[in-house]
Amino acid sequence: MRFGQRSKTRGPIWQSYDLVVRGHRGRWLVLAALAMVVSGLEAVGAGLVFVLLGLIAEPGGGVELPIFGDLTGLFPDADSSALLVGAAVAIGIFFLVRGALQVVQSYVQNRISYNAGVRLSARLVRGYLAMPYSYHVRRESAVLVRNAIASVQEVIGRVVLPAAKFVAETMVVVGISVVLFATAPLASLFVVALLGPMTYLILRMVKARVKRYGRLATDSAQESLRTLQQSLHGIRDIRLLGRERFFIRMFRRQRSQDARARASQATFSQLTSVLVELLLVSFIVVFLVVTVVTAGTAGESFAVLGLFAYVVMRLKPSTQKIISAANNLRFATPAIDDLYRDLEETEAALRSFDMWKEPSDGDASLHDRVSVKDVSFRYRDDADDVLQRVNLEIGAGESVGFCGPTGGGKSTLVDILAGLLEPTSGRVVADGIDIHGDVRRWQRRIGFVSQDMYLFDDSLLRNIALGIPDEKIDKEAVRWAVEMAQLNEFVATLPMGLDTQVGEHGTLLSGGQRQRVAIARALYRNPDILFLDEGTSALDNETERHFIEALHRFQGMKTLILVAHRLSTIRNCDRVYFVENGRVAGGGSYDELYEENPAFRRMAV
Repeated sequence: MRFGQRSKTRGPIWQSYDLVVRGHRGRWLVLAALAMVVSGLEAVGAGLVFVLLGLIAEPGGGVELPIFGDLTGLFPDADSSALLVGAAVAIGIFFLVRGALQVVQSYVQNRISYNAGVRLSARLVRGYLAMPYSYHVRRESAVLVRNAIASVQEVIGRVVLPAAKFVAETMVVVGISVVLFATAPLASLFVVALLGPMTYLILRMVKARVKRYGRLATDSAQESLRTLQQSLHGIRDIRLLGRERFFIRMFRRQRSQDARARASQATFSQLTSVLVELLLVSFIVVFLVVTVVTAGTAGESFAVLGLFAYVVMRLKPSTQKIISAANNLRFATPAIDDLYRDLEETEAALRSFDMWKEPSDGDASLHDRVSVKDVSFRYRDDADDVLQRVNLEIGAGESVGFCGPTGGGKSTLVDILAGLLEPTSGRVVADGIDIHGDVRRWQRRIGFVSQDMYLFDDSLLRNIALGIPDEKIDKEAVRWAVEMAQLNEFVATLPMGLDTQVGEHGTLLSGGQRQRVAIARALYRNPDILFLDEGTSALDNETERHFIEALHRFQGMKTLILVAHRLSTIRNCDRVYFVENGRVAGGGSYDELYEENPAFRRMAV
């Protein structure tokens, strides 16, 4: 059965089960077994309290225990003092054992719950990374970050841990209630029949409000995270324009909405606890009257009332935890919905895309040509085509340039050639084989430099050999890539050389230095096919000229695919394609295209 197939219409409880329990039932069964042991001890403890109180009330009389009968009959040779001391010692041992088991239960409960959060977060991140590149173009990173971290914490803190406590405390309530019903069945039945419906009405009263506050808190948290990310990433423009107060007010307003929602939820939970406490007090009064009326002797009445006092003292926190767990589940329902929806959406990608799988063996080099056959593409089903029935060929070892007006589809076409995007219709074939048959194998021989490069907050070395453990980095390959990217002179000026930190998004480097680091990253594994999607746009004219000259030394050995920022970049390409309105509007050598295509000629002037 696939994820979500059974619980799609069964609400947050089944959704939570799918999120954290399915496939890991064993560890939760261990937790349930511990809860049963603890609840059993609670029942034993209630019985011992009843015995102790009975011996105190009537030292020479009998103490009737359910199932076991008269306790004094079980120990005929023991006097009342010995029984009293024995009951007191047994209670002391009970609380010692119960306390130790509660500590063990708490550790196991927290360990299992938080580990479930780790698995859920990792599962979400794996799903996100397995999704097609077009998915990430559509989705906001703030939403994905919130779901993988904040929403998972919300589910663990407000659903999983409370649910574990709910099960444990429910077992405690059941165990103690069994003792209470066995000791005073009539009074217990009367009180439950009277107060049970009232408790249910209280929970129904707050249900809708708590769920609404949960959605408000989830949305406000997402909006504040988005505002914070945008504020920090856009700090240069914000500072220059003097817009700090606008973003501060926006962030404060969003966080205030979140705070109000959470405060309202906590207040309603407290209100529920107060009302339940009032019901318990009413329970005491009613139980007192019924017990006095039905008890046979004063001693029996004292023992039963004492047992009830212990039960109320013990059940009050358990009842509050059960009610709190129910309210938390409703409050976290929006977060559960978000996580569940994302896991459903990424399920197909998780089944079809194995990121741990190494590319298939064999030569991945391009020997003949890449053919784009009737390729059309749209980012969403309800959107217009960005590319329309594109056909072109790129020979192995050729240098090919793409140019055209902004928004014409050049970058989308290059992303399709690189295997980042899969055509809506049509195919991209390399040496007669569809590249999406084994896209990992195809991308193994690709180097890609985009205008929107991303540098990690790490060293130059780790940014160039991205994702490779330090001990496996090929230092000779790094040296060659640094030289080809014309970074060697810059690196030589740094006290820590390649171990120099570049800062978040490479903020400690200039725009040209960041782009050269991105070029070195693309060259690190000595690719057969090199893509530059306006990948030299941040370089000064002289650096770009030297780099392009170095690239063209590889003509005939490497396949070069360039998207032009400046037409000088593609002046010496073997072939140039002009892309306009999602179509290839012309192709040939630079001079041929200049003569034949008026739109290209206007760009070249």
